[in-house]
Amino acid sequence: MKDAVAETLTPKTPEHLMVEPVVTIQQHILWERRRFPHATGEFSRLLSGLTLASKMIQAKVSRAGLMEILGAHGTVNVQGEQQQKLDVYANDALLYCLSVARQHRAAGLRRKRRADHSAPRFAHG
Repeated sequence: MKDAVAETLTPKTPEHLMVEPVVTIQQHILWERRRFPHATGEFSRLLSGLTLASKMIQAKVSRAGLMEILGAHGTVNVQGEQQQKLDVYANDALLYCLSVARQHRAAGLRRKRRADHSAPRFAHG
């Protein structure tokens, strides 16, 4: 009797979710990066930046009506069109996330150069 009660109280996983485990884009990027040991990681950082910006934009879009971010921004783009607030936010989010990815790359290169210069040099031959 106790098992029957426990079984009815245990949440069931929908059958269509039992086929494949859910993998986030970040997990996929990290797993795939391991397949290419000589890769610099620049492409992974680019994808991570795009993923973060997409999440930021999606969060803003889902709350757009509550945050007064709908409508015109008050500026004109290069085609002479009125810019929309969400367009400006999306552009800023992409630029920010991609610049952070670029800064991480530059910091990694600086660390690598310092490590190369501080490592002892041995003559071959």
